Amino acid sequence: MDEQVDKAVEQALKFLKYSDRTIHEMKEKLRDKGFSDSVVEKAAGKLKRLGYLNDGQFAERWIRGKLRSQPMGRRLIVQKLRLKGIHPDILSEKLDLLYPGFVESGGIEELACRQVRKYKSVEGFRLKKKLFDFLIRRGFDYHECVTAVERAVSVEEDDKP
Repeated sequence: MDEQVDKAVEQALKFLKYSDRTIHEMKEKLRDKGFSDSVVEKAAGKLKRLGYLNDGQFAERWIRGKLRSQPMGRRLIVQKLRLKGIHPDILSEKLDLLYPGFVESGGIEELACRQVRKYKSVEGFRLKKKLFDFLIRRGFDYHECVTAVERAVSVEEDDKP
């Protein structure tokens, strides 16, 4: 049995070479490779003890990366990380830590302004609707979207000659 656990750990380390994984994802990967549930549980426990699997660190890095490169709202972040097996308590803790800073720094308005420049041929209500729909699809809540749309459209109007 210990030999199987060592093989599972070795396989898991190969997976981790390519990308960080949540505990849930790693267990699924190991099961897909044919390891039994008891071996998978022991291997995951060993990897957690060694510090290779940590859902809190994974969630924090993932959220920081997404807010920096592909901004999305709290709702969509929760949805995506729940699919990766992150516990709601960890999600709540990490989002409470990171998301307010993104909002306060104007991240949503910046995203909205970038999007406005892509909609050059659209004006007025149609522009606001397209922008609002884009932000809602990105998981931002209603009030965040309304505020960001108004600011982005007013900045765009101020920039016109």
